[in-house]
Amino acid sequence: MSEKRAIKKREEASDDFLQPVWFGLPARFYARLNRVAKAHNVTRAEVLTRGIELFAQEMKRKDTQDLIPTGARPGMLNEVMGKVAARRWQGLTPEERSAYARKMALARWGKKKKPGSTPK
Repeated sequence: MSEKRAIKKREEASDDFLQPVWFGLPARFYARLNRVAKAHNVTRAEVLTRGIELFAQEMKRKDTQDLIPTGARPGMLNEVMGKVAARRWQGLTPEERSAYARKMALARWGKKKKPGSTPK
């Protein structure tokens, strides 16, 4: 079977969720899967499972990178958000900063401790 016919057959089979995908995979896929599993002393199932997890992470990362403007360098968003936060804090009086920090701490850590109680 020619490579183009095999690809077309795989594409047609990929739409059928009842057909197991491994029926359309070439022998070189299994050879590589076996090599990777043997080289890292794991099962083939572990290699495939980890591959699926990595693929999902990559797609999630790619989806979030679409929100970052073209040409933005890695870490630029964190840098910008840090500057925004710094400017916000600079515009507050010390009393306002203290009250806001207390409110954030309570939201994160829970109830306010009773006066006179000692930390554990």
